[in-house]
Order: sequence, then structure tokens, then C-alpha cells
Amino acid sequence: MLSFRRATPNDLSRIVAIYNSAVPSHDITDDEMPITVDSRQEWLNHFNDRFPIWVVISDSTIIGWCSLGQFYPHQAYQFSAEISIYLASDTQGRGYGKQILNFIDQQITDNLD
Repeated sequence: MLSFRRATPNDLSRIVAIYNSAVPSHDITDDEMPITVDSRQEWLNHFNDRFPIWVVISDSTIIGWCSLGQFYPHQAYQFSAEISIYLASDTQGRGYGKQILNFIDQQITDNLD
């Protein structure tokens, strides 16, 4: 069973490690080189109640992260969001992506009420 909580600055090193594990394949990111924790400090500060970032937890271990980000900085897209999901490579293929999407859907639905 997965659990979720809002990411904190203390989670940033794990978030970056999970992201960097996707860099070599270029399947889900266009970064050519691994990123650093320092380079993501400001990035983390941009998440808020409207566009949050969560860590994904299984057995007390952060196995991934997901976020809602601004889709496009234009008034017409003010109610749109980009969904990002990253999982540690050793946890992929277990159906967690669907569980994460269900969680995000519930968060969005709850905030519409």
C-alpha cells in the first residue's frame, strides 16, 4: 500500500536521486547529465497548494515522487496542470503508476469541492 505526503526540503536529495536514475535512458527526461540537489532548491520552492509535489512512500521508504506543475503560463491554461511521476527504478512495473494517478485524481477532485 502506498502513502503520500507533501515533499519537504529534507526530501530533496531522494527526489533528485530518483530523478537522476531516469537521466541515462532519456525515456522521460531530456536532461543529458544528472542534476544536483543545489540546482533543485529553487525548483522545490515553486510548488504550492495549487501546484503541489508529493513523495510516494512504501514501507516507510520514499520510492518516488509526483507533482502537479503549471502546464503553460497563459490565462487560457490556468486550470491545466502537467503531471510528473518518477519512481525508483527497482519499483517500476508494479502498478504503482496507476495508484499514483488515482491519488492525484482524488486530490484534484477534493479541491474542486
